[in-house]
Amino acid sequence: MASFHTSIDEATTDGEKYLYHLLDKYLDDEFHIWNNLNFGNEIDFFIIHNDLGILLIEVKDWVISQIQNVTNHNVKGKLYGNKITEEPNPIKKSKEIGFNVQNQLQKIDTLINKEGKYKNKLK
Repeated sequence: MASFHTSIDEATTDGEKYLYHLLDKYLDDEFHIWNNLNFGNEIDFFIIHNDLGILLIEVKDWVISQIQNVTNHNVKGKLYGNKITEEPNPIKKSKEIGFNVQNQLQKIDTLINKEGKYKNKLK
């Protein structure tokens, strides 16, 4: 059973609840999971494992038939009902948050290699 450090609440979407329960069921306690963390932007799931690293997951409760157009920056379609809306591309958002996380982790001295090929880089 995964080790959760936050819990779901009334603002959690159906897709996020579904993934939360899957993670809880299939991951062991070496996986540490937070949901709805803010690193400049909110990320739905932040997962860390000592040996495997970090995974960021952005959940969207969309189905392919709702999406009309996708660019590197935006997704457009009937994403929330019948009204056409435009949202930031979740892949781009996740990458930006990943860089924010990396920048924050680089401030923690114990996470930085002190020598070798990756000197001054994250372990």
